[in-house]
Amino acid sequence: MDKNNILYMLLAIFSIIIFFHPKGVISLMNNQNELLKQEKEIKGLKEEIKSLEKKINLLKYENYEPNNFKKLEPYFRKKGIVEKNEEYYNLQENNN
Repeated sequence: MDKNNILYMLLAIFSIIIFFHPKGVISLMNNQNELLKQEKEIKGLKEEIKSLEKKINLLKYENYEPNNFKKLEPYFRKKGIVEKNEEYYNLQENNN
């Protein structure tokens, strides 16, 4: 056999081994496909979470009658109960 034939056979054998090895090209492609599927699923779940948070915020205020909620609002502020991302200042008159 010629040296070139032996080298070509070895090259073919090594390329087949690398291609079908558990940590070879095929497994890397499969892992990448799984990763892409998981990223799409995560993106969908994040969108679902945002829509559910919006629904929760709407339902919070639908369950309260407006007059009762306005009556309770000063009580909530005295106790420090506020909505997320809401700030308030508790001002008291100075009698001096």
